[in-house]
Amino acid sequence: MADERNKRTEYNWSWSGDDAGSYRAKYTRGFDPDYVKHTAERREEQEENTQKKREQAAQRQRRQRPSARRARLSAEQEVRSEDRPQRETEKTDRSRPVERPTVKSAQTRRTDSGKEKSAQTRRADSGKGKSAQTRRADSEEERTAGTRRTDRGVQKRKPQTGSRSRRRNTGAQQAGARNRKSTAYRRQMLRRRYTILGIAAAAGIFFILLLLNTYSLTITLSGDNPLYLEIGETYQDPGATAIYRGSILHFGDKEVPVVSEHEINNRVCGTYEVTYHAEHKDQEATVKRTVIIPDRTAPVITLDESVNVVRKGDEWQDSFTATDDQDGDITANVEILGEVNMRRDGKYELTYRVQDSAGNEAEASRTVIVSSVAINRPELARQGDKNVIYLTFDDGPGMYTERLLEILDSHNVKATFFVTDTNPGSRDLIGEEYRRGHTIGVHTSSHNYDLIYESSEAFWNDLDQEIEIIKEQTGAETSFMRYPGGSSNDLITMNDELRRELVAGMRARGLKYYDWTIDSYDSNDEYTSDDVYWALVDQTTVAEPKMVLCHDLKRTSVDAIDNYLSWAIENHYVFLPITEETPEVHHVDM
Repeated sequence: MADERNKRTEYNWSWSGDDAGSYRAKYTRGFDPDYVKHTAERREEQEENTQKKREQAAQRQRRQRPSARRARLSAEQEVRSEDRPQRETEKTDRSRPVERPTVKSAQTRRTDSGKEKSAQTRRADSGKGKSAQTRRADSEEERTAGTRRTDRGVQKRKPQTGSRSRRRNTGAQQAGARNRKSTAYRRQMLRRRYTILGIAAAAGIFFILLLLNTYSLTITLSGDNPLYLEIGETYQDPGATAIYRGSILHFGDKEVPVVSEHEINNRVCGTYEVTYHAEHKDQEATVKRTVIIPDRTAPVITLDESVNVVRKGDEWQDSFTATDDQDGDITANVEILGEVNMRRDGKYELTYRVQDSAGNEAEASRTVIVSSVAINRPELARQGDKNVIYLTFDDGPGMYTERLLEILDSHNVKATFFVTDTNPGSRDLIGEEYRRGHTIGVHTSSHNYDLIYESSEAFWNDLDQEIEIIKEQTGAETSFMRYPGGSSNDLITMNDELRRELVAGMRARGLKYYDWTIDSYDSNDEYTSDDVYWALVDQTTVAEPKMVLCHDLKRTSVDAIDNYLSWAIENHYVFLPITEETPEVHHVDM
């Protein structure tokens, strides 16, 4: 049959083995109808064998233990890997192009027939005398025997002599599997080795750190250091914490109790220390906190006012003291800026400065007047003495008040000013009078008789306005007053009800009122400064007590006052301002 097919297709076909790859032709053209048939039959046989193997493997798997089952799965996987190249070969053969037989001429057929005979003869020789049919029968027999061996439970089929490519692939896969197993084993051993080395290194490092680790006791203060405390304030200790701590490793750290000691007197300024102490095992620690009670009170400089005015040519002795609440008497530390020339009339400014041990500073100043005329010596007089003159000025301040203050300073005379608000632009002079040591009394705000004496309510409203102005300018309240026109004016004496209400108002406000015994008559426009001077001199010799009335709004009074002061001091009179000890002078007792 093969010979007939070879003659018909002019191909030399031969069958060797049970594999499709063993079905070969001498020439690679033409188409063999039996090739497809043989390939299909072989595929069916392979599928049947594979199905039987799977069923037998499933039965064995159910009977085997898990470990044996895993071994079986591994072996089955190898079998699949061996079958894979065969399936790939079958796919390649199926994809081989099919060539159709061509019509040849008679001569060509005779020539090809000769060639076929030669090829047939060669195949017969190679087959050792067996015909193609005989060899095909032998192949069928071998395949049947292989099937029987597989059915008896042989898991691996004996490879055929013609499957060289499959054997090569199977050997490479097995070698690759062995290499992968070897690589995995080496990696596992390396990981194990590195793990052991890491543990050993960590243990060594820990041992070294343990040898280098040292413990110390440390105290940490809470709150500020230094701590400032105001004088009189109770000291409250912020506390401290002590920890027994390792220098590198801290698993043995421990907090330790702290004991504190101090002797702080919160009533005395200074610097104090609070000591904190802690002990644990062989360790001791001590820390100190500084507590400062600062001295914030400045020293006080007290000047002797009796030396503010001196007579030219006399010996001048300065007099003052300086004290501090913490340092005591620090007069010796006072620094004086300025000097006094006793050979020349004039005003000399002196500044006194002192600093205590805490750095607080104090400063005071005064004006020393050197005069060639007699100087008032109020320190030699007492209130109520017959030679004491109380010089008072009403209705101001005004345009002549500043000049009047200079004259009074030149004679060291302190006077009393009963002020009004008739010149609002001169209000600041009220404060200047007070700062120079003069006494300030109230004389109503408007000085309008028709308004203030209309009723007691109108009077006190007007007077209270001026009291507030005085407090604003001087920072102090006054307790002295003078009625406009005096307490003997007809508007008061002829109205008993008004007089009683005024008395009640004075008592409610704690006021004292003063009239006068010597009148300068400066309110008379026909009087000159000389007339005013002689009026004052004449009355001073006979009046008792000597309460002088002048007006600092009148130029004649200001011009006359300088000469009058010189005369009075030369005749041993002493000038004093009104104070709480000064006896009241009344025209009418109200």
